[in-house]
Amino acid sequence: MKKEELNSLYDFYKSRCVKYLPQMLFDSRITYGDAWVYAAARAAFLQQQGYKKGTVIGLLAPNSSEWCITYMAITMIGGIVLPLDANLPLTAYPQMLKEVKCTTVFISDEYKTRLKKVKLFSVDLNKSTDYNTKMKPVQMNRDDIASYVFTSATPRKSKIVMLSQANIFATAIGLGEFEGFKPGELSLCVLPLFHVYALCTNFTAPFACGGAIVFQPSLEEVDIKKSLAENPITCFSAVPQLWKLFMDNVLNKVKSESLIKYKIFTFFLNYSHVFRAIGLKFIPGIVFKPVHRMFGLSQRFFISGGTSLEKQYVKYYKNMGFTLVESYGLAETAGLITLPHYKKNISGSVGTPIANNSIKIKRMNEHGIGEIWLRGDSVMLGYYKNDAANKTAFDEARFFNTGDFGKLDVKKNLYITERSKVEKFL
Repeated sequence: MKKEELNSLYDFYKSRCVKYLPQMLFDSRITYGDAWVYAAARAAFLQQQGYKKGTVIGLLAPNSSEWCITYMAITMIGGIVLPLDANLPLTAYPQMLKEVKCTTVFISDEYKTRLKKVKLFSVDLNKSTDYNTKMKPVQMNRDDIASYVFTSATPRKSKIVMLSQANIFATAIGLGEFEGFKPGELSLCVLPLFHVYALCTNFTAPFACGGAIVFQPSLEEVDIKKSLAENPITCFSAVPQLWKLFMDNVLNKVKSESLIKYKIFTFFLNYSHVFRAIGLKFIPGIVFKPVHRMFGLSQRFFISGGTSLEKQYVKYYKNMGFTLVESYGLAETAGLITLPHYKKNISGSVGTPIANNSIKIKRMNEHGIGEIWLRGDSVMLGYYKNDAANKTAFDEARFFNTGDFGKLDVKKNLYITERSKVEKFL
């Protein structure tokens, strides 16, 4: 099979929208073909307004098809997206916009009062679009900047990550193909897309493989249960805090129903692996069936990322019969760079690098623990206007110093140990 050659996000979007033209993409109402029409019309609008390659354009809106299509449109013309967190204090926005010379923001109606002294365009697909003009293709390459990402919610303390066109599409393709996303599979978009981890796992990776995306309107338990009940979700990603919350809510619900029931439930949470080992897996299967129904019987696996999930909770999900894979990545690695295959999930490991990425452990101690350095398609171009940080972030071979510590096993699976000063390990 001939290897796919993509030079830009424009190529990436077009190839998928053509390939999966009639299939649903967003919330069972927008197909891949529709998404291309909307994105091209928004891109044409931007060009008609005089926006060119390299222009920084902000994006402030809740998770939605409008958010994703706007992201597509900006990057299709070579613009640089600045995703903005709706939870920041109002004083943070002017500083962030000034830092990267952003004078235009696509915004949803509920956030309009948050920004002043910048040009605002609506994310509404009936506005800020031009369906009568064709967008003009722009010459782009893999290393053109696609997005700026602030590493901290406090702009003055933050570095600004420069993610390339290839960082975005290569990470999406690598993740989607590695985990076997299939056309038509439904992913639940829970995390806010202004985080690059969520952008990859909730949007671009399913998009790369013809998947469909359901947007979760809120993080209230009742709303999440409703989405899971109404849609055959096969995968969704969340941060450890949410996985803990889900589990704690399950435990509290069982405890409120009956103390005896709670004791039986927690016994199997701790020992169901023993029953499976001796051929009695049907017993914990009966105990945990209501929980599986809650999450949906179509689930293939869950992804946890952002930081490590406490071992106790990892054990609980495994003993309930769920596959929860722990991933690893940073803003500097387009959100995600390693994870286990869902069928080869090793407890405690964050897996191996996705395609076209590699790991080097430097300054190892006698236990094989050392600095984690990364290189490949997912690793950023560098920090925006920060030569000092870039000098220490990369070595002569362009490996990036994550600041984290870990070790590799014989099969190159990565285990994160801790963040600390390297001297502690020597």
